[in-house]
Amino acid sequence: MASGTTEQTQQVVDHGVIPELIKLLSSSSSKEVRTQAIWTLGNISGDGAVFRNLVLQGGAVAPLIKILEEAVSERAENTLKYGTWALSNFCRGKPSPPYEGIKDALPILAKVIMGQEDLEVLVDALWCLSYLSDSGKQEGIQGVIDTGVVPYVVQHMT
Repeated sequence: MASGTTEQTQQVVDHGVIPELIKLLSSSSSKEVRTQAIWTLGNISGDGAVFRNLVLQGGAVAPLIKILEEAVSERAENTLKYGTWALSNFCRGKPSPPYEGIKDALPILAKVIMGQEDLEVLVDALWCLSYLSDSGKQEGIQGVIDTGVVPYVVQHMT
């Protein structure tokens, strides 16, 4: 769902899917359903800054952070993989997303980078940091530095 053309994504968005998907992130539905909601929101966000901002304005970051926190503690690799990828799409694009809308994700990103060995998850988490620090705003760069993750980034780069 929502992995077709921009026009197809627009149709899905126009029919009100974003708020419903965000509700699923916070619901007690099965992990598989939440993972599918994450994947769909990631696809929508990846289709451009306008769609990404709609997802962010809808409040997707906070429930995604909670799901990622659970995935880290439970070692739920699939959820961690899709969640980190979706979060990278939440951070990607020009113009950059409003820092206020995404900054709360920095601690979980740092946690993922400091404790993750799966290369695909690491790459997506590192892309998130790259996008956040590439916004041209000092707050994004300082936010990344303040997490304490920089030595781990350097370690992974070597």
